[in-house]
Amino acid sequence: MLAELTFNIGTLSQGQFGLLFLVLAVFTGVGFFLWKKSFQQARMMEDMPRSKIRSAAQGFVELSGTQHPLGGTPLSAPLTGSACTWWDYKIEKSEQTPSSKSQDSTSWSTVEKDTSVGFFHLKDETGEILVNPMGADVTASLQRVWHGDARRPNGDSLSRFGASLKGRYRYTERIMRPGEPIYALGHFETWSNVPGKKKRSQKRAEILSGWKNDADELVRRFDADGDGRVDGDEWEKAREAAQALVEEQVTEAAMKPDVDILMKPEEDNPFILSTKSQDELTKVYRWKALGGLVLFLAGIAAVGVTLNARFG
Repeated sequence: MLAELTFNIGTLSQGQFGLLFLVLAVFTGVGFFLWKKSFQQARMMEDMPRSKIRSAAQGFVELSGTQHPLGGTPLSAPLTGSACTWWDYKIEKSEQTPSSKSQDSTSWSTVEKDTSVGFFHLKDETGEILVNPMGADVTASLQRVWHGDARRPNGDSLSRFGASLKGRYRYTERIMRPGEPIYALGHFETWSNVPGKKKRSQKRAEILSGWKNDADELVRRFDADGDGRVDGDEWEKAREAAQALVEEQVTEAAMKPDVDILMKPEEDNPFILSTKSQDELTKVYRWKALGGLVLFLAGIAAVGVTLNARFG
């Protein structure tokens, strides 16, 4: 069989051989990427110390707890209306492709997809933190796949989840639900309500700009000598009044608690949200790494056989 394969490769035209080599190179590259990325993420999760929200340091952290909707009101999943803290969906349409065989082949093209970006709370026994799920690699607790004949699922298709593979449209929806456990790996940051020096200067400039746009009101408030205009000394008084207003706003803001938030890291670190435990998730990534390694080694072997058959 190997001899026949070698012979067939040797008879390929230059263009055909180039295409085959490109496919094998991509095959090998995908395997290497999957192996490296999955192995690194598994090691990172195993080595990362677990933090409690109250004592978590600013920066890259690992947290676990339960998830809860903001204000106690859950999100509504777009396709099923299920109560959730996070959702993701995809709608695909079947397309018939002519085939040399007696039966046409069916392929699926995505016509609509979306992912929620609404914040939710992660709580442990020490406190709570806001989670911004944008850009996260999410392992959801529930995934539903079903079919129907309408662009959007209707009551009939919703009543037969997974019961039929018939229908022009295929719907896939993933959700995480309130109260479920959640494991998180991401960037921890505390947002202060008290603006810094730069923000205060911006706020003062905005106030002064607003006053300038109403010249009559500006003169009424700061024209101390009554000459109908605001001179340099009077403008300085306006600046002092604007600064006093900013400081009053800062004092009010300081009365509000700071906000802790978990979000996607700016560095090349993973952002993971999962209803699986760390141990379960680590096993998943190790299996992915093993699959990637097998794919990579198979690709290397196939490239070697191909080059040997062509040039050996």
